[in-house]
Order: sequence, then C-alpha cells, then structure tokens
Amino acid sequence: MTSDQVDKAAAAEELKLRLRQAVQANLVGEEAGRIGAFLSGGLDSSSVVGMAAGLLPEPLPTFTIGFPVEGFDEAHYAEIAGKHFGTKHQIYYLQPQDVVDVLLKAVKIYDEPFANSSLVPAYHCARLAREAGIDMMLAGDGGDELFAGNKRYAADAIFDHYARLPAALRKVLLEPLAAVPFARNLGPLGKALRYVGHASQSVPSRMAENLFQTLPPHKVLNASALADIDLDAPRVLADSIYNASPDASKVQRMMQLDLHLTLADTDLRKVVRMCELAGVRTRFPFLDDALAEFSARLSENLLMEDGELRKFYKDAMRGFLPDEIISKQKHGFGLPYTAFMNSHAPLRDLVCDSLSNLKSRAYFRADFLDGLIDRARMGKLSGHETVAWDLIVLELWLQSRA
Repeated sequence: MTSDQVDKAAAAEELKLRLRQAVQANLVGEEAGRIGAFLSGGLDSSSVVGMAAGLLPEPLPTFTIGFPVEGFDEAHYAEIAGKHFGTKHQIYYLQPQDVVDVLLKAVKIYDEPFANSSLVPAYHCARLAREAGIDMMLAGDGGDELFAGNKRYAADAIFDHYARLPAALRKVLLEPLAAVPFARNLGPLGKALRYVGHASQSVPSRMAENLFQTLPPHKVLNASALADIDLDAPRVLADSIYNASPDASKVQRMMQLDLHLTLADTDLRKVVRMCELAGVRTRFPFLDDALAEFSARLSENLLMEDGELRKFYKDAMRGFLPDEIISKQKHGFGLPYTAFMNSHAPLRDLVCDSLSNLKSRAYFRADFLDGLIDRARMGKLSGHETVAWDLIVLELWLQSRA
C-alpha cells in the first residue's frame, strides 16, 4: 500500500468519525425535542440519516417529497436509504396547488424577495414532520460545498484549456468575435464562440451568472431601473470572495464561494425559514466547525480524484451507504415549476396576474412581461422564461409589504 493510499484511508476514517461526532452533537440539548430528518436519497441526507439512526435508540423518523413529474421524482432513493437504515419513513407527493398555497405564505416570512423554488418542497417536508410530532429536523445541506459535490467544480475545468492559447489569439481575434451578438448563432462556430465567451470570464463570474448573462438588460429593464442598478455588483462580490484565499486550490476557492452564495445566501435561508413556517427547528451537522476545518485540509486531487465529483467522499462511505445511493447521479431537490405552471390553471392564473401587476411598477419593460404572459397563458413557458417564477415572487413579496 502506497503512502497516498494510507493517507486516503486515514482521511476516510477521519471523515466518518467527524461526521458521526457532528451528528451526535446535534442530537443533544433540551431544546432538541423529538428529532426527525430530511431524506432526499442523496449522499448528504443519507449520510446524516445513517449516522443518526445508528446513535438513536428508536427508529429515526425521516421525510421526503415526491414529484408527479417524470425526471424529477427520486423518492425511491429515499426509500432505499430509509429501508437500509431502518427509519420510520414518510413521503408526500407534491401537487401543483401546493405551490400556490405555499407561495402566498412564504413571501410573508422572508424579508427580501426569495425565489428559490425548492422552498415549496422544503416547506411540505417540514410540514409533514410537524404533523408527525417532530420538533427538530436534521438536514444534509453543506456536504456539496465541503466535499466537492457541485457539477460546476468538474465542468469548469473545460475552460482551463482556453487560458493555454496564445494571448494574442484570445484578445485580438477570439474574444472580439465572441462579443458580436449574431456570431454566437452561427452553428458550430457559434458554439465555439459561446465557449470563448464563458472561458474569457473569471471563475467567480461564471459561478455568479444571472438572468442578464442570457438576456440583454435593455430588453428586460426599463431605462430608469437600468440606470439605478449596478449590474456589475454580483461579479464584484463573487470576485472578492473567490480571491480572498489566493493560496487555496481552484476547487477549494469555488467551494468557498458556494459556501457564501449558494449555501449561506440561498439554501440555509430556504430550509430555516420554511421549517420556521411549518413549526419545526433545523440543525445542519455538515456545518460543524471541526468537519469544515477537516474539509479545508483536503487537497483538490483527493476531493476530486481523477476529476470525479465526490470521489473521496463516495469511497469513504462505501459499505456504510447503500450502493444505489453511492452510484446515483446527482439530481437535487428542484421543483418542476415550469411543468406545474404550464399544466395547472390556478398557478398559471397566479403567474399571469402577478406579471400583469408587475407592469405598473415600472421596473421591467412591458413588452418583455407581455411576452411571458402570452406564453404562460398558452402553457408554453420554457428555457430562460422560467424567470417568470422569480418575477411572480417579486410581485407577491411587494404586495405582502403594501
């Protein structure tokens, strides 16, 4: 056995030890009450559930959400994990009307327009737990950001090749050509130029992409709103976080950025607030200080051995997690909101009414909103037009503050 193999084996044992200790620390305390757990069937929730199930004297209550839409439902993986660890498992299949009901409640609990659509399944999972008498929910959030689980960590490597081209070729020919709007629509050449456009950006700029990377701002915003908004602010913020640790590896710096933007600003706010709305509290074992410090010591080569996401983590958990959980493709907990909006009349009406009301606020161009409304009424929203979700959340939030 080589020294590298010994180091990896030792690190794997330390990972399991620290995760077990983190879960155990979150099972104690007078305020804990009756404990349950989110169980999506992914690596992280399954790991937390498995550790907790081994530490508790009674079967751990676990909860998941299913989706009646092909390509979104992964409830069977949660059932596999639940059966493997002997949990008391419950599942709720989300319906389109649930989206309408939750949206009208959720906008009132956030102090900003919060448009992460997975707040809907998060709420109903927490509601299911509350109805089962649960006081505290364990969640698996943080594993992707600590152990290299987000797809962009591997996918971004394709852009590293671009920097190896001669600077003159990049700056004098390729990047000016990629900046010509119609050039990106020219078949294979257009595809290559779209690659150039992404590759010429900084890593944090690619990670902080937003609506205006796909739609020209002047076609979305009114002139007055456009004049008041600093469109460069997201990139500046992302750059500052990414560049705060210049000696760290690229993947570690990407994970650090995700800890700020994806986890702290999005996922934790989603889960904590929706649990509060449902009447339960939440704990996140992966955010244990000692576990986070352990993650920071791991090399990029170990975290993503052979460029494979979560390679180290998966190898460490073999024999503990079911093989089906280890080998499954990463999916997530996303809501099939486009399918729901296109098929469910009350939700479609909410979309159209909210977009119509938003026109009076003079933030967005009326023709842009009218185009979304027309396609929503025909049940044909798709692609970047899922921005309709963000806009109805904005309008409903503004209405809740009136």
